[in-house]
Amino acid sequence: MAGTHQDWSNATWDETAVYDLTLKIVNTFLKETFGNWNFLTQQPNSDTIQFWIPRKLTEEEKNNLKARGNRAVQY
Repeated sequence: MAGTHQDWSNATWDETAVYDLTLKIVNTFLKETFGNWNFLTQQPNSDTIQFWIPRKLTEEEKNNLKARGNRAVQY
């Protein structure tokens, strides 16, 4: 888990396609990645989840997040 003292001076909106994700799954992933923060996470439409985070997610992080949605569907 990342440290809890993230630098938010370059905070930005990032987003992902829904990929069977829920806001709860996304928030859990963000807490594991950036620490225990209350992230502003929203679903402005049926296709997209947006979140305010200290930096953009890397491609690897986005793929890991997407995989969580895919795993949730399998059960």
